[in-house]
Amino acid sequence: MPLSLLILLFALLGVGAALVSAVETALFVLREHRVPVIARDNDRLAERLARLHGEKRAFMNLALLLSALFNLALAATGLALHARLVAIFPVNPGWLALALIVAIVLAADLLPKLLCLGRPREIFLITSGPLLALRPILGPVANGLARLSDRIVGQLTPAAFQPRARIEEDELETLVEMRRDTGLLDEAESEMIQEVLKLREKTAKDCMTPRVELTMLAEGISPADADLAIRAQSFERLPVYNDIPDNLTGVLDVLGYLRDSSPQRDFREHVQPAVFVPETMRALDLFEKHLRLPDSMVIVLDEFGGFEGIVTQTDIIEDIIGDAAPDGLHPQEIGDLGEGLWLTTGSARLDDLSESTGVNFEEDGLDTIGGLVTTLHGSVPRQGTMLVVKGATATVRKSNARRVEELLLDVSNLTDDTKHSGEEGA
Repeated sequence: MPLSLLILLFALLGVGAALVSAVETALFVLREHRVPVIARDNDRLAERLARLHGEKRAFMNLALLLSALFNLALAATGLALHARLVAIFPVNPGWLALALIVAIVLAADLLPKLLCLGRPREIFLITSGPLLALRPILGPVANGLARLSDRIVGQLTPAAFQPRARIEEDELETLVEMRRDTGLLDEAESEMIQEVLKLREKTAKDCMTPRVELTMLAEGISPADADLAIRAQSFERLPVYNDIPDNLTGVLDVLGYLRDSSPQRDFREHVQPAVFVPETMRALDLFEKHLRLPDSMVIVLDEFGGFEGIVTQTDIIEDIIGDAAPDGLHPQEIGDLGEGLWLTTGSARLDDLSESTGVNFEEDGLDTIGGLVTTLHGSVPRQGTMLVVKGATATVRKSNARRVEELLLDVSNLTDDTKHSGEEGA
């Protein structure tokens, strides 16, 4: 083969190896969220990138096969070129071999990789077309060789050194901490992810509200006593039992009961079948099977079938993000239950409450209904306290040592005249 043709072949193989090297780097740095940025307004490039990302492993196998073919051909051509040059020109064989190796490494491997990292858009546009064209031809061969290679490596590699199928929890926590330290995750996101990781090991018992903290209704209680008990507590769903607490018969939908305007309403008509789960059930399985809806609730039983507590979607969410959890079971600022009943948070503004209910709750120097109730009572009222506020009956459904958190307001006994009169009582 003439020397000029040999040099041309060497150069063409070098260009091919450089393109394949750029492709390998491109496939490593390609991320789905970067596709729109790299493609911008180029629809053809966007389509190519989508295909490359969708079959990334297959295209990586193809790139590795092409890299091996080009490098073998380049090495054979380099040896032939070295022999011809040494025979024609009085050069040191060692220095010539070193020069050819440096040229191959720089031009066919290092520089293309650096160029791809710096200008991914242009490199993707150049290399994606040939790679997609070769995929139907060489793809099956590349995938077959990759599977054969994985099998051989799996047979020869000791079990202790083989890759694990899943990342351990401590490794995931380390990765999260690394992302947080580099600024890719903020502190709140990092803590939330770590809580989710911990949730994998938690059971229903870990997340439940214990039985001793619950309000329960006996199935045989009178409707009047039941009404007082329901209004004096803060839960939206209550366990109902027959004779003894361990003999649960269902769950009362409190909001459905409060919305019932029938004169002879009976809480038993709003009792729904209970869902029972063992205390050892994993919290994530519980969420997946039973707690998809915000108003869902399950009964947790111990190993002997005794009533241990309840779990709601809110319990699991609060286990993840605590007080920042959006509580799907509690009302917005002001909720209309119908028939003159209003469920409101203690932080609801008096002017908003007046506009919603039609009752003039506004008071000089006070902004919220919780503040007004506390002022009238003389201290923060406990859960279940009932008092008259501007003529309306207010029942404290939830409070803590510092403030009133939730109220049930009954304005059904007020006429249009008294609603706007501004009369108040305590």
